[in-house]
Amino acid sequence: MADDDRSRRQFLRASSVLGALGLAGCTGVLEETTATPPDAGETTEVPELVSTGTATPTAAEQPATTGPTETDTPTATATPEPSVTIGVAEELDRQRPDLPEQPEPDWTVAADGSGDYESLSEAMRIAKDGEVIELKAGTYEITSGGEIQFVGAGRSETTVNVTADGVNGSDFSFHGLTVAEMPAVAGLNTSLRFYDCLVETSIEAARSSRSYGVHGVRSRFVESVNAELLEASGCLFESEASPVSMRVSDCRFESGTKLFDAKSLERCVFDEPVSLRLQGGETVSDTVFTGVSVDVINARESGVITNCHFQQPDGSTEVASFTGNGDVRYCRFEGSCDPNCRSLFANEFTADGAVEYFIDGRAPSEFVANVFDGADIRVDSLRNDFDYKTAPYLEAAELGNYYSGHDESDEDGDDIVDLPYPISGEMGLTDRYPLASKDIARYLPVTAECEFCG
Repeated sequence: MADDDRSRRQFLRASSVLGALGLAGCTGVLEETTATPPDAGETTEVPELVSTGTATPTAAEQPATTGPTETDTPTATATPEPSVTIGVAEELDRQRPDLPEQPEPDWTVAADGSGDYESLSEAMRIAKDGEVIELKAGTYEITSGGEIQFVGAGRSETTVNVTADGVNGSDFSFHGLTVAEMPAVAGLNTSLRFYDCLVETSIEAARSSRSYGVHGVRSRFVESVNAELLEASGCLFESEASPVSMRVSDCRFESGTKLFDAKSLERCVFDEPVSLRLQGGETVSDTVFTGVSVDVINARESGVITNCHFQQPDGSTEVASFTGNGDVRYCRFEGSCDPNCRSLFANEFTADGAVEYFIDGRAPSEFVANVFDGADIRVDSLRNDFDYKTAPYLEAAELGNYYSGHDESDEDGDDIVDLPYPISGEMGLTDRYPLASKDIARYLPVTAECEFCG
């Protein structure tokens, strides 16, 4: 570049457009240390996750210190570099996480006569709602419902078959066992809870058939009702799980699910495509999806999808779609997505050559600090085009996105490409601050005001 030619960045400085705000980052800089469920084929017990934290010494253990003297010279301490994790950690911790403590049993069932009862049916006739029945090694049949907790001797030792005609208004909890059979939920206000379990059977969604009178004309509809809550931690689900609502952590789902409300979802693995809903203010985190559709509904607050990994399902290069008031950040995409959401922030998109556009047509209202490596984006419309010109960059932080196809110079060495990047598509967008490096950590955290950055 000739000396008398000013770069775009120099021109902006001369025009006093550049603010004094520096790059820093979201208040929640994520350094991932997650635990994930055991391998899919594993059915034996795994030792509890041992904490790697270092205990804080008590006051009595603290070495005595004195204040600095007049001759003391303070020593400069290096400031640690900010770090950020995109997607789920590469090396997954296969130890099972800490689980809720197993409740103390009120009754013990053992076929060898060492417990209070030799048969489960005897114990259930005596047990009151909320009480705990311990099941020693063996296979047991549960023929009726109730608010009972069952504690097994381990998923390889204790197996239960729930053979009641239907689970209606029950609140079953299972700890440390295998569930081989479970009927469909037959009524309202039913919860199923699994902790450290192998669930071999499918969990069927609750449905209710209701009659309505409409201006004297009798009509009949079949509708889903909010009848079933699945709560689980540290479990392997081998068959399809289709509850209405889920609150799960550290679980693996081998056969996918039908549409469900995600009350809480973290550190899970889905081996098949799934569809889920967020009500707003809810978070999905540290989870691996093999094709997913997320719909944020009735939301004043934004739903958040963070530190997730989206893989290609069989027969499709689209790994995810998002609809509604949602923020997607710090995620890794191995293919294209349909992001009809509020924002994409600090995500990494990669392709193996089979993807032409990571985003093709519809884009979020804001998409900033993303890496598009191996394919391009094309934007024909935005979810909200009120201030559409700034959709691909954050002016206050002078921060755009990385495009592997934009091979331009960075002569002033500020990690921003000197020339803007024209984004293809009908919107005619231009990224004024395309990133020179695909290393997101260089640009984070962001101290400029940024609602969608977290």
